Amino acid sequence: MVLISQIFEFISSNWLIVAFLAPMSWALVNIIDVYFVEEIYRDEVDGTIISGIFQILPWIIIFPLFNINISDYFSINFGYYSSNKMQFSFFMHDSLLYSLMGGLLFSLVFYFYYRALFRQNDVSLVEIFNNLSVVIIPFVAYIFFREKLSFIGYVGMGITLLGAMMLMGDSIVKKNISFSLLSTMFACALFLSLSLVFEEHAYSILNVQGLDNSGFWAGFFFFSLGVFVGSIIFAVVHSRNILPILRKYTYVFIIAEGISFLGTLFMQRALDIGPSASFVVTIETFVPAFVLLYSIIIVCAFHISKRSEKIGQILPNLYKMQLKKLVPKILSIVIMGMGVYIFNL
Repeated sequence: MVLISQIFEFISSNWLIVAFLAPMSWALVNIIDVYFVEEIYRDEVDGTIISGIFQILPWIIIFPLFNINISDYFSINFGYYSSNKMQFSFFMHDSLLYSLMGGLLFSLVFYFYYRALFRQNDVSLVEIFNNLSVVIIPFVAYIFFREKLSFIGYVGMGITLLGAMMLMGDSIVKKNISFSLLSTMFACALFLSLSLVFEEHAYSILNVQGLDNSGFWAGFFFFSLGVFVGSIIFAVVHSRNILPILRKYTYVFIIAEGISFLGTLFMQRALDIGPSASFVVTIETFVPAFVLLYSIIIVCAFHISKRSEKIGQILPNLYKMQLKKLVPKILSIVIMGMGVYIFNL
């Protein structure tokens, strides 16, 4: 039990390991979302609302397990003077304002993400906007908080981005991407960059004040609350009732959004303990590498179970496409790994 606790503590305090757990989760989520867009969601508003609503899970599952006094970070008080005049006071820790804003911005990420998938339902779109974020975040971080990285950091990010673009191969060239679709993906990348930078700044404030883990959970809870509030706003503005869909696909959503929740948690923890949001989002470019890994595992599983003759009938086209040009893809992943090693020096 002590060994397990030590392993968990090591993982939770190593930003690079935690950061890699995020794309491992997102790779599964991206594959599932392609199916949701094709078979379940009516439009991007459905996806935004449902994904956002499940972000309230930390308040339901995690919050009761931790002894966190929210009043240390947030409070609203009503009272009366002796003259019967009402007194009102409101307090919110500066960091939580950034966390809440980061969550609201993340709900916009969901919207433009699903909007892009509804225009062209292909998981490679996710890879494109992840790569765009690598370029955008350093500029956003500098504009808002004057954050600068070392020269070697920029070199490592550039090498990782090059490997990611090689991994995507000619998938972009072969697709007829309209200006409208490109602008949607850019908006998704921009709001993702803003959200990550704001969240990183929130965690930095909490860490400077010596709040450590309790501060992280407070920031994460308010980030989740921001995403949840954003989804409710979308539901109200669009007069959308998603209860019938939730009832029909309850168990599917619990599994999919549970994985999504883990990805969000890992990403937020990496922002908390990592050196920069720029480095964290660079790790996110490994999503296609994990999609490739999952594809290989699934194909091997079919061969081991002696059902390889049914692979063509059972495996989705996504997996079969991922296994094409395997050697160049592995080379691209090696280059990405070199980039990560360099910016982690």
